[in-house]
Amino acid sequence: MAVLAALVVAILPAASIAVTSQAVYYAPDAYEPSDSATMTATFLDPVDDEVTYHNLHDATDIDWVRFSAEETGQPFVIEAEPTAGRDVDLHLEVFATDNDGDAVDLVDEDGVNENDDALWNTYGSQVFFEAPEPGDYLVKIYAHDDEDNGSIGAYTLTFSDGIARRIYGANRYDTAARVSRTIWPMTDLWGAYNGLSDDPYDPYVIVVASGENWPDALAGASFATAWDGVLLLTKKGMLPSETAVEMSRLMTQAYGNSPSGDYPMTVYILGGTSAVSQAVEDEIAAMDGVGVLTRLSGDDRYETAAAIGEQYDTDLGIGTTAFVVGGATPWDALAAGPVAGYTGDTPILMTRKSDVPTVTIDFLTDHGITDVVVVGGEAVVDATAFAELETAVANVDRVFGATRYSTAAAVAQWGVDNAGMDPAGVTLVSGTNFPDGLAAAPISYYSGGPMLLTRGDVLADEVYQFFEDNELPGMASYVVGGSAAISDDVYWEFKVGIWSYLNSLP
Repeated sequence: MAVLAALVVAILPAASIAVTSQAVYYAPDAYEPSDSATMTATFLDPVDDEVTYHNLHDATDIDWVRFSAEETGQPFVIEAEPTAGRDVDLHLEVFATDNDGDAVDLVDEDGVNENDDALWNTYGSQVFFEAPEPGDYLVKIYAHDDEDNGSIGAYTLTFSDGIARRIYGANRYDTAARVSRTIWPMTDLWGAYNGLSDDPYDPYVIVVASGENWPDALAGASFATAWDGVLLLTKKGMLPSETAVEMSRLMTQAYGNSPSGDYPMTVYILGGTSAVSQAVEDEIAAMDGVGVLTRLSGDDRYETAAAIGEQYDTDLGIGTTAFVVGGATPWDALAAGPVAGYTGDTPILMTRKSDVPTVTIDFLTDHGITDVVVVGGEAVVDATAFAELETAVANVDRVFGATRYSTAAAVAQWGVDNAGMDPAGVTLVSGTNFPDGLAAAPISYYSGGPMLLTRGDVLADEVYQFFEDNELPGMASYVVGGSAAISDDVYWEFKVGIWSYLNSLP
């Protein structure tokens, strides 16, 4: 249950310095009945996800919340994300309690109280906590910097019983925006730096693709991920308000300056005007903060994928490996995007089932690709197309399974074995309802784990098998999409049932 704290914010001009600064003041957190480490601290519901809103009102403020664990090893995902104020660097620690309800330090317990290093660039903090025994625990939330200019601000605290938390919005556009905000919560905070600076508090690029048709978004997923950027969605003829608001937030500069300051944003639009209209391009071009705006497109999805690959090579450089997916269905491309993006140099190209387009062959030969990973079985890329690829490059391998779910698991395993991805946590998306998954690839890079697919009403067996083949979950997983895509029962089975099942194995 989400309860919004009463936050009182007064912004007053400060003395002029080299960069115009502002003073931000917060009243003591009205949501906190006590800031002391006692059993009067706010209790978080251990049964369902809970989102609460808090603030650190001065340099000495420390917030405490409490929760209970029923089993030894029971996992919890606790995440704090800054939402307003100065560039507050949030830290989390988990403590046990003594008979009086006071904190008992657990920091020396092996594997019990670990911050996720993947969150370093967000100034948020995450703990994947496994209770050493049943009992009550306290969470301490505080600012790393004890100076006023870096310790004052509002934040959202998300508490989830289990191995995962859900990220979703009211629709596919809102879900994509919420994924973006989870990765980059710092961009519009006072004191954060915007643009291609040495302080990576915002993405280097924003990639915009159609949310109504999947090919361009999925061909561009690895591009956005490798750029350490975000992928946002649009309607063909209108930029949704959710996307426009998030783009504006990402481009808002430090210290309240106009977004069009020293560090304008690079924006890529994927697809031709039949996918993203000229009117949408014009609206994006007129946004304050847009520097370079480039459309990557071709006459069809195969040419657009190759055009994205060309820009990939221009901006980032590509290696000697490319992924090739069938262009008729989204599922294999959905699973391949996070893995290809995580490598940092592997583009995704598309083919017809029985005929590899000339543009795809030309890209492979022109860019010195020596290894192709075909994602999917012969139902999507048959033996004829496979043989055509073999004539173009030295090595062609196929990664596939009997179903889209097993193919996704096979691609995830390829990412673990060949790209250094961490199997201890995954991003889970629907394998029957693709829109929410379109923009999910960048969060796999952010968390370090691959992507798996599930049915919307039953958790796919392949998800269980993936963890069984690798290891017990040891870091936070993300479920991207609302209950219309992945039901509440499936979400609950994933975040609680996976751990219970694996923990019961001999």
